Amino acid sequence: MSLRKNVYTNSFRFNSDNTTDITGITLFKQVLEREYFCNANVSSYSSNDNSINLVIEMDFNFEFIEILYTISMYKCKENKTENRNIIKLTAFNNALEELKQKNDQTIDIEELNIYMNKCSYIIHKIYSQSIPDQIESILEKIISHHTYFPLLFKELPYEVFIPVLEENQLTEVKKGLAKKDDYFKFWGLYFLSENDAIIYNLEHKEIIKNDLFLLSH
Repeated sequence: MSLRKNVYTNSFRFNSDNTTDITGITLFKQVLEREYFCNANVSSYSSNDNSINLVIEMDFNFEFIEILYTISMYKCKENKTENRNIIKLTAFNNALEELKQKNDQTIDIEELNIYMNKCSYIIHKIYSQSIPDQIESILEKIISHHTYFPLLFKELPYEVFIPVLEENQLTEVKKGLAKKDDYFKFWGLYFLSENDAIIYNLEHKEIIKNDLFLLSH
Protein backbone atom coordinates (compact mmCIF):
# COMPACT_ATOMS: atom_id res chain seq x y z
CA MET A 1 0.00 0.00 0.00
CA SER A 2 1.31 3.44 -0.81
CA LEU A 3 0.13 6.97 -0.21
CA ARG A 4 -0.66 8.73 -3.47
CA LYS A 5 0.07 12.44 -3.77
CA ASN A 6 -3.10 14.23 -4.77
CA VAL A 7 -3.77 16.93 -7.29
CA TYR A 8 -4.19 19.63 -4.65
CA THR A 9 -1.11 21.59 -5.70
CA ASN A 10 -0.09 25.21 -5.54
CA SER A 11 2.56 26.36 -8.00
CA PHE A 12 3.02 29.71 -6.25
CA ARG A 13 5.41 28.16 -3.76
CA PHE A 14 7.80 27.33 -6.56
CA ASN A 15 7.39 30.60 -8.43
CA SER A 16 7.89 32.97 -5.52
CA ASP A 17 9.84 32.36 -2.35
CA ASN A 18 10.33 35.88 -1.08
CA THR A 19 9.75 37.53 2.28
CA THR A 20 11.45 40.88 1.65
CA ASP A 21 8.14 42.71 1.34
CA ILE A 22 6.72 41.34 4.60
CA THR A 23 7.10 43.90 7.35
CA GLY A 24 8.53 42.40 10.53
CA ILE A 25 9.45 39.01 9.08
CA THR A 26 13.05 39.23 10.30
CA LEU A 27 11.90 39.90 13.86
CA PHE A 28 9.42 37.02 13.63
CA LYS A 29 12.23 34.64 12.62
CA GLN A 30 14.44 35.97 15.42
CA VAL A 31 11.71 35.33 18.00
CA LEU A 32 11.39 31.72 16.84
CA GLU A 33 15.13 31.16 17.09
CA ARG A 34 15.53 32.93 20.43
CA GLU A 35 12.53 31.43 22.18
CA TYR A 36 12.78 27.89 20.85
CA PHE A 37 16.55 27.38 20.47
CA CYS A 38 16.25 26.40 16.84
CA ASN A 39 17.43 27.46 13.42
CA ALA A 40 14.40 28.97 11.72
CA ASN A 41 13.68 29.59 8.07
CA VAL A 42 10.59 31.44 6.86
CA SER A 43 9.61 31.60 3.20
CA SER A 44 6.42 32.79 1.56
CA TYR A 45 4.39 32.77 -1.61
CA SER A 46 1.30 34.65 -2.68
CA SER A 47 -2.06 33.08 -3.39
CA ASN A 48 -4.83 34.00 -5.78
CA ASP A 49 -6.53 36.10 -3.10
CA ASN A 50 -3.36 38.19 -2.52
CA SER A 51 -2.74 36.74 0.92
CA ILE A 52 0.71 35.76 2.20
CA ASN A 53 1.27 32.08 2.93
CA LEU A 54 4.24 31.24 5.14
CA VAL A 55 6.29 28.07 5.10
CA ILE A 56 8.03 27.86 8.47
CA GLU A 57 10.90 25.48 9.14
CA MET A 58 12.17 25.01 12.70
CA ASP A 59 15.33 22.91 12.88
CA PHE A 60 16.19 21.59 16.34
CA ASN A 61 19.54 19.97 17.04
CA PHE A 62 17.86 17.95 19.78
CA GLU A 63 16.27 14.61 20.35
CA PHE A 64 12.51 14.74 20.80
CA ILE A 65 12.54 14.22 24.57
CA GLU A 66 15.10 17.02 25.00
CA ILE A 67 12.86 19.42 23.11
CA LEU A 68 9.91 18.54 25.30
CA TYR A 69 11.61 19.36 28.56
CA THR A 70 14.20 22.01 27.79
CA ILE A 71 12.62 24.69 25.62
CA SER A 72 9.67 26.98 26.06
CA MET A 73 7.87 25.68 22.97
CA TYR A 74 6.80 22.73 25.06
CA LYS A 75 5.82 24.14 28.42
CA CYS A 76 3.70 21.24 29.58
CA LYS A 77 1.59 21.43 32.67
CA GLU A 78 -0.63 18.67 33.94
CA ASN A 79 -4.34 19.11 33.46
CA LYS A 80 -5.64 16.81 36.19
CA THR A 81 -9.21 16.77 34.94
CA GLU A 82 -8.21 15.52 31.49
CA ASN A 83 -5.02 13.67 32.50
CA ARG A 84 -2.94 15.10 29.69
CA ASN A 85 -0.24 17.66 29.09
CA ILE A 86 -1.23 21.09 27.86
CA ILE A 87 0.91 22.89 25.29
CA LYS A 88 1.15 26.68 25.29
CA LEU A 89 2.97 28.43 22.45
CA THR A 90 2.72 31.94 23.87
CA ALA A 91 5.81 33.38 22.16
CA PHE A 92 4.94 31.79 18.81
CA ASN A 93 1.34 33.02 18.89
CA ASN A 94 2.28 36.54 20.02
CA ALA A 95 4.97 36.90 17.37
CA LEU A 96 2.61 35.71 14.64
CA GLU A 97 -0.11 38.09 15.76
CA GLU A 98 2.34 41.02 15.75
CA LEU A 99 3.44 40.04 12.24
CA LYS A 100 -0.19 40.05 11.07
CA GLN A 101 -0.80 43.49 12.57
CA LYS A 102 2.22 44.98 10.76
CA ASN A 103 1.00 43.95 7.30
CA ASP A 104 -2.07 44.85 5.27
CA GLN A 105 -2.24 41.48 3.53
CA THR A 106 -3.72 38.47 5.27
CA ILE A 107 -0.97 36.24 6.65
CA ASP A 108 -1.45 32.52 7.12
CA ILE A 109 0.80 29.50 7.64
CA GLU A 110 0.67 27.07 4.74
CA GLU A 111 3.15 24.60 6.16
CA LEU A 112 5.05 24.14 9.43
CA ASN A 113 8.03 21.80 9.43
CA ILE A 114 9.55 20.68 12.72
CA TYR A 115 12.92 18.99 12.22
CA MET A 116 14.57 16.95 14.95
CA ASN A 117 17.61 14.68 15.02
CA LYS A 118 15.74 11.48 14.23
CA CYS A 119 12.25 12.50 13.14
CA SER A 120 10.52 15.38 11.36
CA TYR A 121 6.90 16.47 11.45
CA ILE A 122 5.41 18.13 8.35
CA ILE A 123 2.14 19.93 9.11
CA HIS A 124 -0.05 21.32 6.31
CA LYS A 125 -2.80 23.90 6.33
CA ILE A 126 -6.26 22.44 5.69
CA TYR A 127 -8.40 25.56 6.14
CA SER A 128 -7.83 29.25 6.72
CA GLN A 129 -5.65 29.77 9.83
CA SER A 130 -5.81 26.06 10.61
CA ILE A 131 -2.19 25.76 11.77
CA PRO A 132 -2.27 28.78 14.11
CA ASP A 133 -5.63 27.55 15.44
CA GLN A 134 -4.62 23.93 15.96
CA ILE A 135 -0.83 23.81 16.43
CA GLU A 136 -1.01 23.43 20.20
CA SER A 137 -3.48 20.55 19.91
CA ILE A 138 -1.40 18.97 17.14
CA LEU A 139 1.70 19.12 19.32
CA GLU A 140 -0.20 17.49 22.16
CA LYS A 141 -1.06 14.63 19.80
CA ILE A 142 2.55 14.42 18.63
CA ILE A 143 3.68 14.05 22.23
CA SER A 144 1.19 11.30 22.97
CA HIS A 145 1.98 9.29 19.82
CA HIS A 146 5.72 9.88 19.27
CA THR A 147 6.85 7.59 22.08
CA TYR A 148 4.31 4.98 20.99
CA PHE A 149 5.69 4.61 17.45
CA PRO A 150 8.73 2.46 18.35
CA LEU A 151 6.53 0.15 20.42
CA LEU A 152 4.10 -0.40 17.55
CA PHE A 153 6.50 -0.37 14.60
CA LYS A 154 9.80 -1.39 16.26
CA GLU A 155 11.39 1.76 14.87
CA LEU A 156 10.85 5.51 14.81
CA PRO A 157 9.58 7.08 11.57
CA TYR A 158 12.00 9.58 10.06
CA GLU A 159 9.08 11.72 8.84
CA VAL A 160 5.47 12.16 9.88
CA PHE A 161 3.12 13.90 7.47
CA ILE A 162 0.06 15.62 9.02
CA PRO A 163 -2.63 15.02 7.89
CA VAL A 164 -3.49 12.48 5.22
CA LEU A 165 -7.03 12.63 3.93
CA GLU A 166 -9.82 10.56 2.53
CA GLU A 167 -11.21 11.66 -0.82
CA ASN A 168 -14.23 13.42 0.67
CA GLN A 169 -11.95 15.30 3.08
CA LEU A 170 -9.75 16.37 0.18
CA THR A 171 -12.78 17.89 -1.53
CA GLU A 172 -13.58 19.80 1.67
CA VAL A 173 -10.04 21.19 1.81
CA LYS A 174 -10.33 22.48 -1.75
CA LYS A 175 -13.61 24.20 -0.83
CA GLY A 176 -12.26 25.57 2.45
CA LEU A 177 -14.65 23.36 4.43
CA ALA A 178 -12.20 21.08 6.22
CA LYS A 179 -12.59 20.64 9.98
CA LYS A 180 -10.07 20.70 12.79
CA ASP A 181 -10.73 17.04 13.53
CA ASP A 182 -9.25 16.17 10.12
CA TYR A 183 -5.82 16.74 11.67
CA PHE A 184 -6.38 13.97 14.18
CA LYS A 185 -7.62 11.06 12.08
CA PHE A 186 -4.79 9.85 9.84
CA TRP A 187 -1.09 10.63 9.53
CA GLY A 188 1.47 9.42 7.02
CA LEU A 189 4.57 7.74 8.49
CA TYR A 190 7.81 7.20 6.59
CA PHE A 191 10.25 4.52 7.78
CA LEU A 192 13.72 3.64 6.55
CA SER A 193 12.66 -0.01 6.39
CA GLU A 194 9.66 0.72 4.13
CA ASN A 195 9.60 1.86 0.51
CA ASP A 196 6.24 3.58 0.86
CA ALA A 197 4.50 5.61 3.51
CA ILE A 198 2.29 3.91 6.07
CA ILE A 199 -1.14 5.27 7.01
CA TYR A 200 -1.52 5.59 10.76
CA ASN A 201 -4.92 5.73 12.48
CA LEU A 202 -4.54 7.94 15.56
CA GLU A 203 -7.70 6.84 17.33
CA HIS A 204 -6.90 3.13 17.22
CA LYS A 205 -3.09 3.46 17.07
CA GLU A 206 -2.86 1.10 14.14
CA ILE A 207 -2.00 0.84 10.46
CA ILE A 208 -4.88 1.00 8.00
CA LYS A 209 -5.06 -0.16 4.39
CA ASN A 210 -7.19 2.60 2.86
CA ASP A 211 -5.76 4.60 -0.01
CA LEU A 212 -5.58 8.13 1.36
CA PHE A 213 -4.06 11.33 0.02
CA LEU A 214 -1.15 13.53 0.97
CA LEU A 215 -1.61 17.27 0.69
CA SER A 216 0.97 18.39 -1.85
CA HIS A 217 1.68 22.08 -2.45
